[in-house]
Amino acid sequence: MSVTLPAGATYRLGDYSNNRWSAPITLTSATTFNQVYWPAGVFPFSDPDPGVTKELDVLMQVPANAPAPLQASEDPLSGPNITLTTSPVWITLTNENKSVSVALPTGATYRFGDYGNNRWSTPITLPNATTFNPVYWPAGVFPFTDPDSTVTKELDVLMQVAQ
Repeated sequence: MSVTLPAGATYRLGDYSNNRWSAPITLTSATTFNQVYWPAGVFPFSDPDPGVTKELDVLMQVPANAPAPLQASEDPLSGPNITLTTSPVWITLTNENKSVSVALPTGATYRFGDYGNNRWSTPITLPNATTFNPVYWPAGVFPFTDPDSTVTKELDVLMQVAQ
């Protein structure tokens, strides 16, 4: 899989199992990492945890006027009101953006649309690996009509959640 990040994005590569990470890097220009795995030679640093599968994390900026996180005295993932599921869930990969491309592997199921008006393309399972470059409606990279022409959309992928 390849990932393109826009200028200004901050990323790191590493793993939570040993909590070893590269130093965060803020990009000065849009950059494509093709392939996103350690031996590919696409990262400008040494392997932060040799022999361990790593993940690429992108720092999300939270607006200054965002509400503060809730403080809880109990584990938020326990108790009678929490239900874990093994049902598939939609995960947002990116908002529609002229500067972002996403590569999905064969067999990935995706949709394009928005929660605001709850308008979505029909989910499509890819018969081949596919790159959406850019993830932007007018670019002509999607094989369906615009599900909601009045708003910015997002690209979601269907994920299986294991319990």
